[in-house]
Amino acid sequence: MSELKSAIEVLRDRAKWPQGFAWDYSVSCTCAKGLIARTDGREHPYSAGELSKKLGIDLGQSHRIFDQLHSRCEASLITAEVVADELELLLV
Repeated sequence: MSELKSAIEVLRDRAKWPQGFAWDYSVSCTCAKGLIARTDGREHPYSAGELSKKLGIDLGQSHRIFDQLHSRCEASLITAEVVADELELLLV
């Protein structure tokens, strides 16, 4: 499975989240960057640049998805599923 598909799967399946992980898009450690890093065994969140390389996506897309979704609405409304939806659009 590709890294991108794997990340989408983790974002959609809370059973795959590390124990005690609490989602908060407005904080790097608890947003998708932190979640993907923690599932990889990393202590610190990935940067948008690192995720661009890891997931095989454009840096601009990575920055938009992992850092700027909150510009469309309140960060508290950005769920893991919203991030997964955005990543799935890149699979088409």
